[in-house]
Amino acid sequence: MGPAAPLEGEMETPGLSRGGARGPRFRGLRPAFHPTPRPDPPEEQIDDVTAQHFRELLEVNLVGYFLTAKFALPYLRETRGNIINISSLVGVIGQRQAVPYVTTKGAVTAMTKAMAVDESRYGVRVNRYLMKPPPPPLPHTHT
Repeated sequence: MGPAAPLEGEMETPGLSRGGARGPRFRGLRPAFHPTPRPDPPEEQIDDVTAQHFRELLEVNLVGYFLTAKFALPYLRETRGNIINISSLVGVIGQRQAVPYVTTKGAVTAMTKAMAVDESRYGVRVNRYLMKPPPPPLPHTHT
């Protein structure tokens, strides 16, 4: 099986290119970088979320991860490399007023598990790192 070739329209995720899937060597390692994650979205009622907004969030939070892995996997299989997908704890436990965001982060978790099963036969490890929400701000005290 040869390297994956992009299908027409596959590389339309902003900020992601096949050439950018492999980073510089670092002590014999060559990491694959995912698109920069967006910060947590503002609270939003599902009634106010358009299909287009949901698709855009899927592109950034899921499709970008998928394409990065797809194009890096031929090299990672040769080198028995690793993929670490960055997700969010809210994809596991949920978050109020954030159905689209929580959905995309849950999908990253599911994709990571499926890839881990599939790629283990090549010696490629696939894991996720769960970001946790920041703690609430401390109250200000006036002296």
